[in-house]
Amino acid sequence: MKESEIMQRPTWCPHNNCNYLRQVQDAACVGLLPKPEPHDDDWNTHRLCLRVNGDVFDLQVNKTDCWWLTSLLDTVRGDAN
Repeated sequence: MKESEIMQRPTWCPHNNCNYLRQVQDAACVGLLPKPEPHDDDWNTHRLCLRVNGDVFDLQVNKTDCWWLTSLLDTVRGDAN
């Protein structure tokens, strides 16, 4: 993927209202929500979109969510199997 393509919102992403930040492998993108959305005792600030089999899964997240997600992904990355 070219750097110029990384800088543009993917055509498959339906969320034109968020401030697009980045995409990876034409399968995921992230953007800043137009305004924070309440989530339990916190606020979601970003949107993570995942393209799966032509569908888009929209996940609104905050820094705490990302910390836990990173912890899970680190487990997969570090698994010796």
